[in-house]
Amino acid sequence: MLQSAYRLGPDVDVLPSGVTVMPITDSAYLRVTSNSSDLIDQQSGKTIISLYNNPTLIWHISSELKQQATGLRRASQSANSSSGDNSSDDSNSNDSGNDQGNGFNGQRDASEVQNMQNTAMLLEKAEQNFVDPQERPPEPQEPPVAGAFELFSSAWGDASGKFVIMKKADGELVYTDGHHWYKDLGMTKLNEPYPKELTPIIATYLASLAKDSSSNIDSLNQELQEAQGHVQKMTTRLNNLQSQNQAQGQNQSQDQGQDMVQFGTKQIPRAEAIRRLGNQINRAQKRVDSVQAELNAMPAETAAINKLLANFQS
Repeated sequence: MLQSAYRLGPDVDVLPSGVTVMPITDSAYLRVTSNSSDLIDQQSGKTIISLYNNPTLIWHISSELKQQATGLRRASQSANSSSGDNSSDDSNSNDSGNDQGNGFNGQRDASEVQNMQNTAMLLEKAEQNFVDPQERPPEPQEPPVAGAFELFSSAWGDASGKFVIMKKADGELVYTDGHHWYKDLGMTKLNEPYPKELTPIIATYLASLAKDSSSNIDSLNQELQEAQGHVQKMTTRLNNLQSQNQAQGQNQSQDQGQDMVQFGTKQIPRAEAIRRLGNQINRAQKRVDSVQAELNAMPAETAAINKLLANFQS
């Protein structure tokens, strides 16, 4: 099994060496560097194929590394400061029983602080493998052909369920049916040798997707219901703000700044609350639309995954 030193996110780990990886199966993982995402056979350590770095993925990884390292540094400094204050207070105490208890707590606190500092150093080491992230993430990478759906970073299944499409580190698109490389949808074979180790990795990954399809649909349905409920609640709130605004019949001579409403934990002008709430509704509705699109695509994707799985297991 892959020996992770730190779980950066649900799909990303940091190894003790500071290398950032994404597990694909129990026997393979993506090693994400500044230049490529290398698919590695875990047992042999062999690079099976070097894939193109998805800019959105790299942005999220580098941003998380920076954010979490900074948070751990601040937490350790705060704990150190608190520990120093407690030590000063303890030195004025003559209660031997309390001294023993504080000594144990002090050792534990010191160990926790050291662990936070070591983890921050590990994340900072991993962070050096990437350029500083821009303020905003880049636009999501589009599928290479119409109807293709993402399997993992820079790998897609085609809608027909016949080929897996991969984008190599140099940007070249290659297609595989589990036996050969093609430069198009099965029409033109490439002369370069096909890595046989790739087929069982993809087959195992596809089998996992097929197995999880029902639970994924349930999860998406739950997320959709929650998102729709959130939009509905905010829309009701917005309608109330707007109707109250109209009912008051404010004229131009009235001081708009005096019409304050509760927004979260603060009082802000009604017009500003209406503006902010409208923006929040727009963002939430985009998430609703995105989840709905995923649900709409699931039946066709599941059928394609099952066809791909049959091809890669044959």
